[in-house]
Amino acid sequence: MAAYADLEQKLLWDWTAPLINDFFAMIHHAMLRKRCTEWVSDGEAVMIDVREAEELAKARLDGAVHVPMSSFDPALIPTDTGKKVVFVCAHGQRSEQIGGYVVAEGILTEAYNMADGLAAWAVAGLPFETGPAST
Repeated sequence: MAAYADLEQKLLWDWTAPLINDFFAMIHHAMLRKRCTEWVSDGEAVMIDVREAEELAKARLDGAVHVPMSSFDPALIPTDTGKKVVFVCAHGQRSEQIGGYVVAEGILTEAYNMADGLAAWAVAGLPFETGPAST
């Protein structure tokens, strides 16, 4: 009976190990807004805003790099800074997709998603800018 249980465990592991390894390899974290602000203020992270241009006039984060999802170009992501890369959008769904994509494609080894996006950031009373961006 022990041999059967061992085989059953091995088969389960053989099936689940790749899923577990993929999960840990991606290291795609949903972030708490407070921690994100600490990383940015400490110079440990760069924020990538994947919202569309018309959304930026409503609200934007100072210093975030704008790389809209509709015309996403991975070459615009600063990968050589040694900083964490935090993706942000309005509610966290688009930024989660982009973060997963850049890790799956090997563009980044880590990608962070600001959970609940800029909407929750604003509700939490954290700073953001409005109006057209200055050039």
